[in-house]
Amino acid sequence: MGIKDIFKPKWQHPEPDTRKKAIAKLEDSQLLANIAKKDVNPSVCEIAVTKLFDEGALADVAKYANHEKIAIQAIKKITNLDLLKTLMHSDISKPVRETVWRQTARFDTNTRETAVEKIGDEELLLDIAIHDKDYNVCLTAISNINNQTLLLEIINNTENPDIRWKAVEKLEDQVTLATLAKSDRDESVRVEATENLSDKTLLHELAGDNNSVKVRNVAIEQLDDPELLKNLAISSKFGHISWRALEKITDKQLLKEIEEKAENQDISNAAKDKFVEINKK
Repeated sequence: MGIKDIFKPKWQHPEPDTRKKAIAKLEDSQLLANIAKKDVNPSVCEIAVTKLFDEGALADVAKYANHEKIAIQAIKKITNLDLLKTLMHSDISKPVRETVWRQTARFDTNTRETAVEKIGDEELLLDIAIHDKDYNVCLTAISNINNQTLLLEIINNTENPDIRWKAVEKLEDQVTLATLAKSDRDESVRVEATENLSDKTLLHELAGDNNSVKVRNVAIEQLDDPELLKNLAISSKFGHISWRALEKITDKQLLKEIEEKAENQDISNAAKDKFVEINKK
């Protein structure tokens, strides 16, 4: 210890144990916050946070502490919702941000929903969507997620069909949607995936070869390509799909082709009748 150290306050002493004893006697919130933020020894910082009860000072420690564990310790002592909301938007690490969310989650559902609406970190929103026990909080989290990979992660890691359905509603990737439409365990998810499809070839595949009547019906309604509809009218193994495809066709040349090639004689006859009817107009 140098001569200058003799005149320093004990909380600045080079020995951590001496600093701890001195800090245990301090009452000044600003001084305690500065120690908690800046002391090189985490155990010294812990003592300072333990002594802190001013939530504004604790929030300051949460934002600027040199040690992540100290920031987390400070957050766990904050109960002021406005301070927690401010921290949520601060430049803090992911573990610290997650602690802010968990602390916020101690409040009622409406408060948590409001807090979730202001979260910009999609990784944190993913965690909330998968693990929060409140349905509305989960939906709010999903509504703020746009990353397609994260949405698929929710679908793959959540049991609640309604939560999964909400994530599917935001999916745009056509191949992913088609995969879900073909084989997802929840029919409501498969139907929603089909409704979000715009790729004509994929819709044609679903209408012509899917084990769910609802998926097939949605796919055929979404499909508007005359050539693909003609193919379904001619050779679909599902009668209701052949009939609906025929209903959607008005091109006389395609109707003639259906009449000639349809595997189902009733479809062939109906195509012929429709051709005649159109010719009368």
